[in-house]
Amino acid sequence: MLNYNKIQIAMLEISDQNKAVLDFYFSSTGEDLYNLVDKAKAEVFIYDYDYPGAKNAVEKLLETSDKPVVLLSIKEQNIPKTLWLAKPLSAAA
Repeated sequence: MLNYNKIQIAMLEISDQNKAVLDFYFSSTGEDLYNLVDKAKAEVFIYDYDYPGAKNAVEKLLETSDKPVVLLSIKEQNIPKTLWLAKPLSAAA
């Protein structure tokens, strides 16, 4: 095991398919780098921006938090304080 703190990540407003791909990644390749935690303990948030309710949830979060937000979306998103990650996700990626 590597000797540093893992990044604490919360997946919020996310489809079952994308959650499954990310769960696989975080429990395999990413297990030494990341911990999945609840929203209160997170250092980084991941949202499926195309998922119903996600846009409103991201807006509210960005008003109250300076923590990084990763947006999964089919279309490129240029929202301040966020990072866009193109869908579809795959375990191979």
